[in-house]
Amino acid sequence: MDKKIPKITIIYIIVFMAITWLFQILTIIFAGNFFNEKSVNQLQSVFLTICMFIPSIVLLVLCFTKKIGFNELGLKPVRPLFWPVIFSIIMVIVITILLSVLWFSDYPSFKNIDGELKLENVATIMPQPNKPILFFANILFSMVLATILTIPQALGEELAWRGYLQNIFVNKFGVIKGIVFLGIIWGLFHLPLNLAGYNYPETPILGGFVYMTITCISLGAVFGWARVKTNSVWPAAVAHAAYNVIITIMVLNKPRINVNLYNLYINGMETIIGIIFIYLIIKERKKQNIISSQNCT
Repeated sequence: MDKKIPKITIIYIIVFMAITWLFQILTIIFAGNFFNEKSVNQLQSVFLTICMFIPSIVLLVLCFTKKIGFNELGLKPVRPLFWPVIFSIIMVIVITILLSVLWFSDYPSFKNIDGELKLENVATIMPQPNKPILFFANILFSMVLATILTIPQALGEELAWRGYLQNIFVNKFGVIKGIVFLGIIWGLFHLPLNLAGYNYPETPILGGFVYMTITCISLGAVFGWARVKTNSVWPAAVAHAAYNVIITIMVLNKPRINVNLYNLYINGMETIIGIIFIYLIIKERKKQNIISSQNCT
């Protein structure tokens, strides 16, 4: 197996990582760090949105200059019947993580002083009702709407990670190493922000270098499976958007437990899910190779 990455791919990674890091540093300088904020301010939000689109902007420039082919990006539409499956899998994972964390820990904003069910710092479609079924239904529908609205931002990243880079890394290094290497680079993509308190304000160094890397490798397997299964980047973008919604809820509503225990718990769940989806990727690629061999004969 040829382990060399194409020169244009290496140049692409270096360029968009450098530009993204520059914008993240500018975010910290002009919009402030994230250590003492319960939520991002408007200027931070603008900078963060730009950062998510940088990988795709650089990629599209290379496509229009014919350095990279548009057919390598996975922009083909997905079979309509596959979308309910993708949404079901995404929501099962999302709701499982949310409910298990709420069950595992004492969330200060999950129940307010009067004992009512409530998630603070979270915008929902309707006022949050106190009855458990209506409460979780409201959260679920709000999450679905938020996921749909944030798909363009998620696509800004996914066009690079799963659309273009995943096939190159997996073909060069194999499924396991390819997903791991790509996940490490994806984790480093967020490094300046995380060191400035984004995602892990209590443990920025450990979070930026360890927790985020584990998260990106594990999520890379989940999103990567959607890419392999459909040969399209769109389901990965939807999954990424859904994860961004759930992680926002979790970051803005911290539990009353040791933060490292909390992060280890989340990383542990993500690792188990990641291992499962790496297995599914290997299985799906073997299936596709068999079909391809049969068609050739």
